[in-house]
Amino acid sequence: MTFIPRNFKQWREVDQSTLKLDDFAATDDNTDLDASTTKHGLMPKWTSALISALLDLISTTRGAILYRGSSAWSALNPGTNGDVLTSNGTGADPSYETPSGGPGGGGALDVVQALAIDDIATEETLYTYSVPGNTIAGGVLRLTLAGDYLNNSGASRTFTLRIKYGATTLYDDATASIGATAVRRNWELQVTLGNTASTNDQWMTAKWIWGSGTATAGQGDFALTPGALTTFQPLMTGTAAEDSTASKTLAVTIQHSTNNASLEIIRKIGVLEALAP
Repeated sequence: MTFIPRNFKQWREVDQSTLKLDDFAATDDNTDLDASTTKHGLMPKWTSALISALLDLISTTRGAILYRGSSAWSALNPGTNGDVLTSNGTGADPSYETPSGGPGGGGALDVVQALAIDDIATEETLYTYSVPGNTIAGGVLRLTLAGDYLNNSGASRTFTLRIKYGATTLYDDATASIGATAVRRNWELQVTLGNTASTNDQWMTAKWIWGSGTATAGQGDFALTPGALTTFQPLMTGTAAEDSTASKTLAVTIQHSTNNASLEIIRKIGVLEALAP
């Protein structure tokens, strides 16, 4: 009768003849020759835990991507939020790049809704956003804010508008005197900001539009005679010399001339867009 060892220990102690793994019984093939058995000198069975441990030898960074380098496998760590995984062609490693026009290659960067500033005479933020570096490298930013304004304080008032990029105040000026009324005045602010000749040379244009008159539905008299419109403020401009390759904060602030519970400006909606070719 041929002796068939049930495991490596039996073969070593009793027979020690030429042995094939298939000679082991099925139970021992699945149990005794697993990763916990070291004497057989075989590579442990592949498991998800083992594969994960092997990949961890290359990188343990969350979000890293495995790629084949010039001589070995390597890992590409995550890029900045909004960056795009880019192939650099044959013979080059992949990388993360900020697309022209900012994260996403253009489109809406930020959408905001209602915010009220009332009964306070200090400078308050109407809008703020941290613009990622290189967002305006090949395009421009366009900010649109809209809402309404109430001066029912019993006297004419003003407010100061400031537009800022990084550490630079692009624009700073006060309105003309605004008369008191219980009727809310609609408004819209449009700001366009971009680099000119270099990444540290910015130009901004802005305009503030007041709603005026009544309509069949909504507010604003569309029947005004062309050329007689008085709701547009003069074009506002500003310049900066900020390093746009780094993240910079774009901000719009409002400062009422006095504090009064019936003196209020409300931002209803807003959108910041990155416009690219």
